Amino acid sequence: MNPILELLHDKTGNPTSNPSDVGSVKPPATPSNLLADFARFKKQMEGKDPKAMVDELRASGRMSDAQYHQLLQRAKALQSFLK
Repeated sequence: MNPILELLHDKTGNPTSNPSDVGSVKPPATPSNLLADFARFKKQMEGKDPKAMVDELRASGRMSDAQYHQLLQRAKALQSFLK
């Protein structure tokens, strides 16, 4: 799974610093908790630079080129949806 997307799926809502901690994935979001999940994600990202996070993941090898391009595609799709 894409390391950035792992942040959305962590049971505790906390970012995982260790990729092996990601085994605790929540079930798919339902409409009732989707907004709460997004609010938690938004709060946890406050004050962070997403581009810097992605750059660090790529530089460390924890994000492959394929994962990066997948992230770009999803970001573009989400951006058009939010407009």
